[in-house]
Formats: sequence, structure tokens, C-alpha cells
Amino acid sequence: MAARALGPHELTRPCDATALDFGVRSTTAAAFTRPVNVTNTGSASVSGYSIAPDGSLALLTPGGITGVTGGGPIDMALSRDSHDLYTLDGAAHGLSSFRVQADGSLVAQPGAGGLPAGTVGLAAR
Repeated sequence: MAARALGPHELTRPCDATALDFGVRSTTAAAFTRPVNVTNTGSASVSGYSIAPDGSLALLTPGGITGVTGGGPIDMALSRDSHDLYTLDGAAHGLSSFRVQADGSLVAQPGAGGLPAGTVGLAAR
């Protein structure tokens, strides 16, 4: 395989692929093997996908939703240990929190509200 330069929106570490916000960045999924979750801003939800060895995606749930967020999730962050997922819910001025299960499914945890209007960016540790 020939080396190539990465594009400005490509992820460089497999652990980054577990929380993608396709509105901000994208990746070639073939390089990753564990489930990934993506935000759906319009429907205030998170969808989970498994990644096959050929790079094809399959929804983890029949309806496609693995978690329900507050209104307008605009960013997502995954804890360093990959056990906790957070979304910044712009329209709801809050944060949603989920515990990530081994199969990629999400269990809702208490979130937070009262963020100032216009809050942007999210990082987790």
C-alpha cells in the first residue's frame, strides 16, 4: 500500500472513530472495526453503526437510533476510556450523557442544562 497524505478532515487514530460528528468531520470507516456513534442534529438523536471488514456500515438498531439527545446536538465527545459519550445540544442549551456498552449501544445518564446560548465545542477526558 502506498503512503498518502491525510486530508484535513481525516482521523488519524482508531479511538477517534468511536465518536464522529459527520457535520464537522468525516473518515474512511474501513480502517476501524468497533461500533461508532454519530449525531443526528435534525432528529435530536445518536445513531450507532457497526463497521464490517470491507468498510460497509450497518445500523446497530432497526430504527437506527441508539440514544435520544436534547434538541440540536451539534458536537460529540468520547471519554478517554471510551465508556462515556457526551453531546452538546445547541438548541436545548445542554449536554446529554450516555454510558457506552460493549456492543456500541448507549444507556442514557443524567445530563446538564442551562448552558449559555451560542455555546460551541465539547471536549471530554
